[in-house]
Amino acid sequence: MFDTVAYRNACDNFENEVRIEIDRLQEKFKELSIPAQLMETDDKGNVAIVFERINRAGVPLDTFQLLTAWSWSTEFDLQDKLDELSAELSEYGFDGLAEDQNLLIKCFTGYILGSTSPRAVMQLDGEKIRDNYEQIISGIKSSVDFLRKELSLYSMTYVPYSAMIVSLVAFFGTSKVNGKSYTEKQRKELVRWFWRSCFSRRYSSGVNDAHEVDIAAMRRLKLNESEIISDFKCDIPENFFMVNNFSRTYVNTKTFIAMLASCTPKSFISGANVDLEETLKRSNSKEFHHIFPRKHLQRLGHGMKDISCLANFCFLNNADNQKIKDKAPDEYINLIDSEVLPDILLKAICPQDTFQLDFKQFVSKRNKMLMEYANSLIK
Repeated sequence: MFDTVAYRNACDNFENEVRIEIDRLQEKFKELSIPAQLMETDDKGNVAIVFERINRAGVPLDTFQLLTAWSWSTEFDLQDKLDELSAELSEYGFDGLAEDQNLLIKCFTGYILGSTSPRAVMQLDGEKIRDNYEQIISGIKSSVDFLRKELSLYSMTYVPYSAMIVSLVAFFGTSKVNGKSYTEKQRKELVRWFWRSCFSRRYSSGVNDAHEVDIAAMRRLKLNESEIISDFKCDIPENFFMVNNFSRTYVNTKTFIAMLASCTPKSFISGANVDLEETLKRSNSKEFHHIFPRKHLQRLGHGMKDISCLANFCFLNNADNQKIKDKAPDEYINLIDSEVLPDILLKAICPQDTFQLDFKQFVSKRNKMLMEYANSLIK
């Protein structure tokens, strides 16, 4: 394009109309001056402003891209590193974590600076990111391992608040090759913190403030196994499982699913253990079903709000659900082996007389059982 002889030779075999079109294109490249201005500054705030203004008419560079630019070196590319992490976590159902750029930014700022506020992002520098990268990634991996092993959560989809990862990274972040180990006292306190954070909806608002408090608490627990990090207020409404409806996108539903998962549930008809890893990794709504079937209750005149309350749901594989369909509980009980029935109901946190109750009696009685279990988790 810029070599006159080579350009002429390259265009010899084109029709005249095509040559004219290419000439016009060449003129634009040869005659246009591209303005460039060199700016040297140690203030990343100024850099951010320049990026924002330059891209105002195009695609703006977001905070994560700035973070990638600040930390870049010939040996370190943050995006490439995180692509590797995503591929590694995908095997465990947590690939979405490495793709959540806002969450990752908070993991970095939280671990390095103890804060996740926008102001904290501007205080990061490339050297700090590179120096702490391996510790933070180890913290993320160990956090995932903790959620899987201690809470039977096998997908980011069913973690009630993804923001919890940021606080856990503050505890699990380490330069040790095999990750951060923890004592039994630390395990119990972390589990209690998890449940109290869920039921108190701790990360529904004021997330940056909650992170600052929790990150500091996690660091104390890391040094002292007797540290209490979950003494914030947490009261569960009396009819929690009756007034909240089942929807996989709701925090309260995710908390409910995590509760059921912690009891190693069995499928209602077969009595087989629910494969939580496969079920939760797939994020499959077909593995959750009404105990009192929807169509059965609709025939009795119940509205959808009552039918879809949390207290009427359990883990149930699709094959067993096809056998139940719209049968009344006192009818499909005959499909269940009487020897395994007590254990099925126990693991589902259901009354032992579930199949002898009418719907209102069942919901009220199960809500009470679920409340007792939930309160045991937060205490």
